[in-house]
Amino acid sequence: MVTVIWDMRVGSDPAETGLAIIQKIWLDMRTLFRGYVGHRLFADADQSGHFVVVSDWAGRDDADRSLREYADAEAVRQLQPLFTEARVRTVLSEVR
Repeated sequence: MVTVIWDMRVGSDPAETGLAIIQKIWLDMRTLFRGYVGHRLFADADQSGHFVVVSDWAGRDDADRSLREYADAEAVRQLQPLFTEARVRTVLSEVR
């Protein structure tokens, strides 16, 4: 299993719009991609428009496949212009 963290910042004026699109993307992950386990979406309590998604995947291949196959989805195209800085993707493997 891997955990993928997405750190995203959208402008404060369209923050609610950005949040709605982010929620749509993660609803799609549930139904479109094998290997999706679950996610949690966080809103920064101090900075409007700052969102972090922590998602779990059965494996790295599943997480990477979803990234490639969903890259040109309509929701992603709608979200991209709202970013105030590049989003950051971090893939983590648990150390035991």
